[in-house]
Amino acid sequence: MNVRLYAVRAIGSVLQMLPIATVRTLVRTLTVHNTRHGQERQLLVDVSVTLRQDARSGIQRAVRAWLGALQAHPPAGFCVRPIFATHRHNYRYAPDLTCSTQQLENAQPVIAEPGDVFLGIDLVAHLLPRWQFQLLQWKAAGVQIDIVVHDLLPLLHPEWFNPKTVRNFGRWAQVLAKYADHLICTSQSVAKDVSHWKANSRVLRQGEARIYLAPLGADILASSPSQGLRPEHHEMLRQLSNQEIVLIVGTVEPRKGHAIALDAMEELWSQGRTTVLVIVGRPGWKTKDLQQRLRTHPEHGERLLWIDDASDEMLGHLYVLAKGVLNPSLGEGFGLPLVEAMYHNCSLLARNLDVFREIAGEQIEYFDDDTSQALAKRIAQWLDNIPLHKRPPYNVRTWEESASDLRRLYADRPASPL
Repeated sequence: MNVRLYAVRAIGSVLQMLPIATVRTLVRTLTVHNTRHGQERQLLVDVSVTLRQDARSGIQRAVRAWLGALQAHPPAGFCVRPIFATHRHNYRYAPDLTCSTQQLENAQPVIAEPGDVFLGIDLVAHLLPRWQFQLLQWKAAGVQIDIVVHDLLPLLHPEWFNPKTVRNFGRWAQVLAKYADHLICTSQSVAKDVSHWKANSRVLRQGEARIYLAPLGADILASSPSQGLRPEHHEMLRQLSNQEIVLIVGTVEPRKGHAIALDAMEELWSQGRTTVLVIVGRPGWKTKDLQQRLRTHPEHGERLLWIDDASDEMLGHLYVLAKGVLNPSLGEGFGLPLVEAMYHNCSLLARNLDVFREIAGEQIEYFDDDTSQALAKRIAQWLDNIPLHKRPPYNVRTWEESASDLRRLYADRPASPL
């Protein structure tokens, strides 16, 4: 490790231990108040995780969609510059999201100036605390620090996540409290969680950040979707074309409710129902037993299909084929699969969460009781009442509309916080 890198990390470690009020005072003492005139400012968009390891999750879809929309139509007076950090080095410029490893190795360090904006749209809870000394430098130089909060679930429900994730989120929250000017929430539900957390946490309540709202979009085609179908997927789609399909979309992790849905489907199968449950989602954490149950289930390959490597193109075909989409998730910051299913005009049955009510209102159906028999009965009623004719289109937002919320934050007029 070179001396400069060691020094930066050491300073970051010291900052992490300092009281937030002390860091805030330090920032105010060092801050440069003048801003540039007559030239474009930089909108420094953090894409650290998506750039190097795009797992095609909902957050990473948001990163791709937002970055593409902002690059196509930058906020007035700004040039959009994607940036990234790693465990080995602090922030550098990224040519684009598809650049080569060699290009990343040769990437140039970020030079931020007064009037620039750091926009953290990616989830980098494990990286941002590591390089907070760089944030301190930027903040002191007159750079605005805005960070998207997709959710606070690891802090609110640590039992759903690995301990390392929970620890990283705790450190990340401290960074937000020290440096953020705006916390950009993807839903009113997240904004409420942030407000509550700020009011009750000894960490965030010391922060000065304003809360701003930017709900997500639904049109997959605007998010640089992955293309291509595996040979076996062609045959799978052919076989599913004349089946009654219930589709669940989401990483197989504790809060997504896959086990609850499988219990209910087993109840229906025991009654002779031939409905096929199709799960689309990568293997996640703390679900080893559930994953084993899915892969060795007696109905695996018949009335139970788990596709853990589906492209966005494959997912689009499944939305078209599905009779209905089920969302049994126990907690969400937004619920991107919900609005994507709505965009594809699917009939939906979702857990009665406040965030789902906020996003979908009365356009979809809900359930409260998730005991296997009660949910099985509710699913059967829902499926039997889905009309054969095409239903009216849902009211959903596009990614361009979502990006417009971000642009408004950087308009000449003052931003309108919640």
